[in-house]
Amino acid sequence: MKRTVCAALFVLCSCASVRAQRSVDGLSPRPPMATEASELQWMMAARAYSSLAGATPAGAPGGLVSVDTLKVPDSAIKEMQRFFKDFEAGKLDGAVKHLSKAITVYPGWAAAHHNLGQTYARMGNYDQAAVEFENAARLDTNLVRPWLGLSKVYFLQKKYSDGASAARRALEIDPVNGDAQYFLARNLISNGQETPEALQLIRKSKDQYAVSRLILANVYLKHGAVGEAVAELRGYAAQPNVEARERVLCMVRYLTEPEGTVTCSMK
Repeated sequence: MKRTVCAALFVLCSCASVRAQRSVDGLSPRPPMATEASELQWMMAARAYSSLAGATPAGAPGGLVSVDTLKVPDSAIKEMQRFFKDFEAGKLDGAVKHLSKAITVYPGWAAAHHNLGQTYARMGNYDQAAVEFENAARLDTNLVRPWLGLSKVYFLQKKYSDGASAARRALEIDPVNGDAQYFLARNLISNGQETPEALQLIRKSKDQYAVSRLILANVYLKHGAVGEAVAELRGYAAQPNVEARERVLCMVRYLTEPEGTVTCSMK
């Protein structure tokens, strides 16, 4: 019975994790783009301040604005503004067009490459998304978000070693970044590396990513720790707005009630 629950849990983890990846940092059907919009607003304010000796406005978004941002020509900024409108309206071809124009005007704009990577990821073009995230990371080595994007895209492509390396690079820039910790754990575990590091990181991610509890339950079951697995499954089902709650509760019944007495479906 544990084997049957493991198989059902593996399928559930796979489906839930892909949806979770697409809901974070540019892989969402409707990302708010707040960080990029804030960067654009900050950049325009900074340009207004540039006539003051060394003055810069407060509130610059961490990890996204570089010195080169202040050099971006007005024509590129206008293309970025048009990109936001198209992206938020779901007009992805138009969004790509405007970002491509912005990059043609100013090839060194790391945020434009990052946004293009987000757009390609939303379109499901993960190879091209990876190229643009790499361009952004190369152009500004202080940016964490391109490395996060790479860790997620590589995870979706099942390039787990590359995904783990990208997540580690993100953590070098931002050691407490919860997304980077989660995706490092996901890539390691998916690559068969259920190391103490990976398990510690996935435990730390439980509050941010509900699916972490399902992943832990699967690991526990594989090692015969049924009690710990049941606790994680119950913890998952107790959280608000989680998917497949009834299926998970059914798994708990199969693991805790006498064999042959449970009739619910885990499918």
